[in-house]
Order: sequence, then structure tokens, then C-alpha cells
Amino acid sequence: MPPERIALNDVTDQTRNFTTTAMLVRKHPPKKSRSGANNLQQLVFENRERFQMKGVLFDRDIDLFRETLVEGKEYDITNPIIARILEMFKRTEQVYQMTINAATQISETQSAVELPSYLIPLTKVGDYIGKNERIDIIGIAVHMHDKAIVRAKSSGIPYEVRKVEMLDTE
Repeated sequence: MPPERIALNDVTDQTRNFTTTAMLVRKHPPKKSRSGANNLQQLVFENRERFQMKGVLFDRDIDLFRETLVEGKEYDITNPIIARILEMFKRTEQVYQMTINAATQISETQSAVELPSYLIPLTKVGDYIGKNERIDIIGIAVHMHDKAIVRAKSSGIPYEVRKVEMLDTE
């Protein structure tokens, strides 16, 4: 039986065999759990109605989804584990969080990400020159070097990094 499509805000710890669609809005760096026994990575997903749900990856699943889950992209997420957030970990009114593991199916939806109204693509900057609009260009990458692997001192978790040379805008 194919999974039922359910909105993120309707998912509970009783929901089974489902797919929900949400954008990854925050991907925290991996860290050691409070007990120090596991590595974990916290995520924040948001649907189009702006409802948010926390997500978490543990140990090997952090590496498994490192390249798959990218901030700002929307995903169909099928059968993550949904559990109540323990009171000691609650920071918001959210009741549930999802745990994503190797059994969770994740696929990018390919829907275009809408830029906030104050952001414009670099190719459109010329349309604003000479108008009363104020334009701040944060930076333009002119060269990205090959990936390198560095390890966090505290956890030993490897991170991929790139040196980026920026065009000086001043």
C-alpha cells in the first residue's frame, strides 16, 4: 500500500506509512549528545504553511544524509520516526520531532525556492541601478577551491569545507 500524503502539521507519533513535504530551513552542525555516547545533528523543517518540526539524525545517518539534505531545498519525506519531544528538551510549543534514519526515504521535490521579496538574483541587479532602491551586495564568489576534510576538535566529526575567494565589493 503506498504511503498516505499528510501535511507536516497533521503528523503525530501515531502516524504510520506516510509522506510529508517540507523544506529544510536549518541544518545545525553535528555534535555529541549530552551523554557523549552518540553524535547527533539537529534539523528544522518547515512546510508551506510555515509550520515547523524539528528533525534529528544520529551517528552513521549524519554521513548518509550529509549531501542529500541541503538547507533551502524542499523534500518529500517518507516514514521518518515521529516521537514526542521530551519536556527537558522542549524549547518551543512543538510537540513532535522526526528522526531520520537509513529506512527513511527522502527525495527533493524540485520545486523552486521562493526568494524573500528583499532578495533578488544577481542577474536582476541591473534593473535597480539608478532607482531609489538601495542595493547591498554581500559578496560574489569568484573561485571555489576543491573540498577538504577537517575534523571537529571536540567530536572528531569530519566536515567538508571549501576555501572561497570573494570579490571585494568596496
